[in-house]
Amino acid sequence: PRLWERERTACAAAMRAGVVAAICVALCSDAVSEKAPEVHIYNKPTVDDDKHPIKERRALDKIKLERSNVSCSERWLRKPELMEETPNPDGGKFQVWKFPLAFSNYSIFWRRFGVDIPADIDKACPKHGCPIIVDFPGAYGSVFTQRAWTKWYRYQALAKTKFILITAEGSPDAVAYADDVLKGQANLTDQQNVKLVDSSVTTWNVLGWGDPSPPANATSCDAAPGTITGSSRTPGCFTPALELGMAYACYASQLATDPKTCRPWAAEKRGGTGRYGPMASGQCASTTAANDWDYVKLMLEFVVQRNAGDFHGDRRRIYFTGQSMGGMAALQFASPDVSSIYHLGQTCAGDLRPAAVVAGSAGGG
Repeated sequence: PRLWERERTACAAAMRAGVVAAICVALCSDAVSEKAPEVHIYNKPTVDDDKHPIKERRALDKIKLERSNVSCSERWLRKPELMEETPNPDGGKFQVWKFPLAFSNYSIFWRRFGVDIPADIDKACPKHGCPIIVDFPGAYGSVFTQRAWTKWYRYQALAKTKFILITAEGSPDAVAYADDVLKGQANLTDQQNVKLVDSSVTTWNVLGWGDPSPPANATSCDAAPGTITGSSRTPGCFTPALELGMAYACYASQLATDPKTCRPWAAEKRGGTGRYGPMASGQCASTTAANDWDYVKLMLEFVVQRNAGDFHGDRRRIYFTGQSMGGMAALQFASPDVSSIYHLGQTCAGDLRPAAVVAGSAGGG
C-alpha cells in the first residue's frame, strides 16, 4: 500500500502478529518513490519459493555479493538512471543518479549518488580527465544535505584545477517511514538542506559498525566483561543503549541476517528526530549491514568509465573525504588489504584506490 494510512495499518497489524518477514522494495514497480524507497512488511514469502526468505537467511552470516566469478557486465542489475539535473555555479551540471543494488536474494534498494561536473569538461581536463573528489556523508546524511553542508561544489567553481565532485550516500535500508528515509531536495536552498543534515536514516557498513553483537550486561565500563559468555563477539554497547528511547534504528539488511536483530516500536513512540520507524534495533548494531563495498565500486566504475564529454574522471587522481561516519567510510574504502571486500585495487575499471584521504572526526558514539 502506498497511502500512509494503509501502510501504517499494515505495519501495525504485522507487528501485533509478531511477524518479521521479508522486507523488500520493488525494483521495477512504479510504487518505488524516487525520493525515498518505500518499506513494506509482508507476512509471506515474496518470491516463488518453498523456503521462507527469513528461514533461509538464518543459515547464512552475511551476504557477500562480491564474487570473483561474476563478470563485469553481470555486476549491474540495471545501469544507473539520471534522476535529475540542475546547473551548478561553475556553469556545469549537478546530476543525481540512482541504480538498484541487491544485498540479498530477496532485498533490493535504490542507491543514489550526486555528480557535479565542471563546465566544458573536455577543455577543463583535456588529457587524462578530471581529478575526482568523493565526499562521504556521515550517518543520517543524504546527497542533498551533504552537498549543501560541505559546499565542495562552490569551491569547484573557484578552483583553477577543475575536478569532478561525487557526493555519496549511505544505505537507505532502514525500516522506517518512507518520507523519513531520505531528506533534502535539489530545489531547496543550501540553508534549507543544511537544516536537514542528520535527519535522514542512512548509515555505512564500515569498520565493523554493521556487525551486531549482544550487549554487555552492565551499566559501566568497569563492570563490563571482555566478552559475553556463549558469544564470540565483544559487546558493542551496554544494555541501557537498547532501551527504546535510545536504541538505533532497525535496518532491513540486519533483519535479513537475523530476524531477532530488531523489535517492534509502538507507533506512539514515533517523534523527535523521526528516525525510528515501526522497529528499533535489539542488538548492538548501529548501522546497516548492506554491501556498501559494491555500492562504492559500482559508483566509481561508472564515473571513470563514462565517455569523454560526460564525466571524464581520472582514476589516478581520486581523493576521499568525509566527516564522522563518512570519515570512517573514507578510511574503510581506502583499505590496502587486497583480501578485503572494501579493497578498490582490482575493480572492473582498474585500480580505483584513492591517492589521498582526508577523514574528518572519523568516529562515533
